[in-house]
Amino acid sequence: MTATAAAAPLTDLEVLDAQREHIARMRRYGLTDRALPTALPAPDAARELLALRLPPRVVAAARARAAHEGVTLTAVIEAALRAYGRQAVGSRTNFRVPGRR
Repeated sequence: MTATAAAAPLTDLEVLDAQREHIARMRRYGLTDRALPTALPAPDAARELLALRLPPRVVAAARARAAHEGVTLTAVIEAALRAYGRQAVGSRTNFRVPGRR
């Protein structure tokens, strides 16, 4: 589905399908032995460790701003990902970082 194909947030089924495709791809490359999920993780499921490749200067600036605002970089990234995942496909994403001083 392209960004212009829909103007609504993804459904839980679409999210689950994407998660299954991601895990299947990781299995083909030998990067995981996780079973394909049959449901989305529970809201209170354990956090997933995620490795990202980002420009060091971007990380440094974001980490500095987060420190000045009294939040963690993890909180900033989580807020951004939550907003991005729940807003309409193709829309501009806005988010607020929780817990700012």
